[in-house]
Amino acid sequence: MKGPLHAFDYRFLPLPGQMDALVEALHALGAEMIGRPGLIGVQILVDREHDACYFVEKWTSPEARAEAGAVLPGELGAAMALSREKPRATELICYDIA
Repeated sequence: MKGPLHAFDYRFLPLPGQMDALVEALHALGAEMIGRPGLIGVQILVDREHDACYFVEKWTSPEARAEAGAVLPGELGAAMALSREKPRATELICYDIA
């Protein structure tokens, strides 16, 4: 079994009628984060049934995320402006199988 990765999941709830714009803003945010030291990848999950978007970051360690997150990309503000409330964050331990 591979060692664990550290994932951070942010749930965004779009303003009414803004789901597609929020997904675009999250894509821009993810693109801005690519190349940060310790970042393994970013996924955007869309739950149209429950009107939510999940922005999931995978990192080599919580420390790598903390260092990279010291300067937040401006694209985060665009995503926040399209959300009904501040995104809920969850820290997860992730085991990749394949």
